Amino acid sequence: MHVEMLIILILFSVCRITVADLMETKVKVLKEYYDQSVAVSVSTNHFADSMLACVRLCRMDEEWSFNYDADNKVCYCHTGLEPRSDHHTTPGVVFGYPLYVKETRDNGKSHTRSYPRYFDCLDLYEHGFRMDGVYEINPPDGIPFKAWCDQENGGWTVIQRRVNGLVNFNRSWSDYVNGFGILTHEYWLGMEKIVLLTKHSSSLKIDMYTFGDVASQNEAFALYDTFSLIPAENFRLVVDGFHGDCGDSLSYHNRAQFSTYDRDNDNTTTACNVNGGGGWWYVSCYWSNLNGPYRQYSLINYSVERGISWYSCWTHDISLRNVVMKVKRNH
Repeated sequence: MHVEMLIILILFSVCRITVADLMETKVKVLKEYYDQSVAVSVSTNHFADSMLACVRLCRMDEEWSFNYDADNKVCYCHTGLEPRSDHHTTPGVVFGYPLYVKETRDNGKSHTRSYPRYFDCLDLYEHGFRMDGVYEINPPDGIPFKAWCDQENGGWTVIQRRVNGLVNFNRSWSDYVNGFGILTHEYWLGMEKIVLLTKHSSSLKIDMYTFGDVASQNEAFALYDTFSLIPAENFRLVVDGFHGDCGDSLSYHNRAQFSTYDRDNDNTTTACNVNGGGGWWYVSCYWSNLNGPYRQYSLINYSVERGISWYSCWTHDISLRNVVMKVKRNH
């Protein structure tokens, strides 16, 4: 079998790490290549004032892995795929892979795969990636996709973010299934991806912020120990185990099916799917509406307009400024 190894840089920045166009192939091809060509891992040392600089140096050296010691600003570029044993458990020393491989087969078909594959943001976190940003993740039962990872708070995969209303959330069923928006800004990750992320026991955390002009409370969180979706039942919501500091407005929606303006799965004839102004697990109609219309102000008249609401904390007359929904495996 003819194998052409094409080395491509993973782009790092302060706010993102992105790998493009990765698809399924066999790890053994990569391992066989290294068994033949690299018997012993050799390291070279460089001065680097940031991890980004370290990645660039190792890329220029065409090395396959790196350690970065931020305290001493030392970059170690390795010819092998494993970290040096004296670095692997050293506090403050990050290990990573600045490269990936493209495999071209004799039959003309081309496949690519990163090494190693990270299942979700928690997996990345546990392998030393501690910067927030866009990462490629590879759930065991699906194709790779990208998501924003909240690494500073322990490896949460962000499935929804509301920022300033530039992205319209009153979207079709197809859009909510597949996902939409901008990963570095406002987005909905997509039902099918959320299903893959929560196949194993997972938690959901919601961070919410007002415009700062509410007398009672201007920020809140809600944490649920159990969160998953049932795809065969219109992505029915399964949520339980609430913890939070401003009331539970999601458990009301437990066991509800997802609805959009073009797919009515709620429990009423009052068209919550249309009146809510965004896709959600509407019942009759809602206690929370985090994908509702974005308003540039807090106080709304619920009788004539909808907003981003969390009823138990702010009633339906307050529309939120920022919301982040994120999931994490319960190990």
